[in-house]
Amino acid sequence: MGVVRTLAQLLPWILAGAFLPTWTSYVILLLGTERPLSTSSAYVMGNATWRLILGLSAVFIVSVAAPQTRTRGIDLPPWVAWLFAAMMIGLGLWLVMRSPTAKSAHPGSLPRWLKAFRRLPPWAAFGYAVYNCAMPGAQWVYFLGGTAVIASSGFAWEWQILLLAAFVALLEVMLVTPIVIYYRRREDAKATFDRIERWLGRHAATVIGGVLVTIGGLFVWIALNGGRIGGTG
Repeated sequence: MGVVRTLAQLLPWILAGAFLPTWTSYVILLLGTERPLSTSSAYVMGNATWRLILGLSAVFIVSVAAPQTRTRGIDLPPWVAWLFAAMMIGLGLWLVMRSPTAKSAHPGSLPRWLKAFRRLPPWAAFGYAVYNCAMPGAQWVYFLGGTAVIASSGFAWEWQILLLAAFVALLEVMLVTPIVIYYRRREDAKATFDRIERWLGRHAATVIGGVLVTIGGLFVWIALNGGRIGGTG
């Protein structure tokens, strides 16, 4: 039952973090370089590497500093949870209600700095992915929320590492998908990516808004639960 409970607590954080339109667009752009598979894969690896480093630090610092969280969970002041909920839901609803602009529907309107992405070598793509992922943003909220669940799962450290690796892998699915499409259908990949970029350009704000509302809903649940994240008891 502990495994089922932990997976159920992790699932909302996975769903909230699975949609990454900007980073997905970066992967698509890197698939237009001279070394498409190695460069785009290096970007995904950089993203995953930072997440693993951050996750390992968060999980084991929490476990060492506050061993009781293994069974009790991690507690936030309820007012902090309500504040996060209000911020996320408010911003999310604003994004959902925005009308997509005509300009955003055309991938050809990408700025010059983004087009310059196509010239990055694999090592630079790896480093840029680490930089992207390390910058403060909403991804820290859902990722650290997930690591809090893992830290308070009560499992042995070996299982916590495996759980963290699975969590990171599931968060990378949207970044890996364009690479799989390119590898399996290289001749049709450009047309497919053009459609994906058009869709992302037109609907990304709406979907991100939905993600933020989802995260806000999680904080409402946390607030109603007395500010507790995770825990096995």
